[in-house]
Amino acid sequence: MSHRLGGIVIGNFDVRRLVASDPHKEEAARLLAEAFEHSPLFEFAFPARARRAALNALFEAIVDDAVRYGYAEAAFTDEVVGIFLWYPPGRYPMPLWRELRGLPSYLRMALFAPRGLLKLYRIQRSLDRLRPKQPHCHAYFLAGRGSARITAILGRRMLAEADARSWPAYLETQSARTVTLYQRLGFEIQRSCFAEVRGAPPTWTMWRSPNPAE
Repeated sequence: MSHRLGGIVIGNFDVRRLVASDPHKEEAARLLAEAFEHSPLFEFAFPARARRAALNALFEAIVDDAVRYGYAEAAFTDEVVGIFLWYPPGRYPMPLWRELRGLPSYLRMALFAPRGLLKLYRIQRSLDRLRPKQPHCHAYFLAGRGSARITAILGRRMLAEADARSWPAYLETQSARTVTLYQRLGFEIQRSCFAEVRGAPPTWTMWRSPNPAE
């Protein structure tokens, strides 16, 4: 089954950018929910019994916003096997009117874990205050199924575009393993292993300056 549609073939899977009308958005959201179910951030926010359902609702809203106002790079075989959500300069954090677009999904998430939504909101607002003032891309969520090579390729695809446009990139993560992945992609740690909200998991913030081709 081919999903090229303007994408490129890399190894044994295809890579392309999702669009707002794409039928694979829900599949991408489910992949992210599966990949991040046991992340420190979401284990802190949501009880185990409600976490997957809450994340399905959360990522439906996030994927929808990314395809409309940022970018969603997806890898396919006969299904979505990788997804990277990121935003060009000036498109993240979301303004209030974009957050309100996702309100139906957020309300559904609140049905499963009402306190979790508040916890995430407090952490994100705290992190936003630390965000660099210099315009930059925001690397948001990256996940792959079956091979670390998928996530590396999606990351490099985003960074190639950022370099071509001389855009720096910034991200936040609560996973030490993810820190290593992004260091391999050229990111450097800005702040290491800190918590802005009491009880929250430690966070690393990372920055990558553009590296234009000669």
